[in-house]
Amino acid sequence: MLGGSMMTLVVGAVAIYSLNTIDSNTNELVDVNIPEWNIANSIENNMWESGYNLSRYNYTHQDTLYKKAVAKLDSVDTRIEEGKRIAEAYDVPNFERTITQIDESFAAYKASVDS
Repeated sequence: MLGGSMMTLVVGAVAIYSLNTIDSNTNELVDVNIPEWNIANSIENNMWESGYNLSRYNYTHQDTLYKKAVAKLDSVDTRIEEGKRIAEAYDVPNFERTITQIDESFAAYKASVDS
């Protein structure tokens, strides 16, 4: 009887530990990973749309296309800043390194568009 109670206690302790680990991993997924993916997706989509509008602007010289492209670039800049805040708030060195590289490349690209 004592052995069965001890076994139940051990299994219960392992279950509690496992559930806490799952909870921790779920929190990381919700707090960090999903926002990372959303930021990356948004940056990619806005860059595609900006490039498309800039290509059309170079062909037609319609100011509305240039304004749309610049608005998309502003959205990219906003999302990069969000990424930097997430990288600072959580210990995600790969994301921090990547968002820094994206920011540097984006600054050069934006400067070429503005000139």
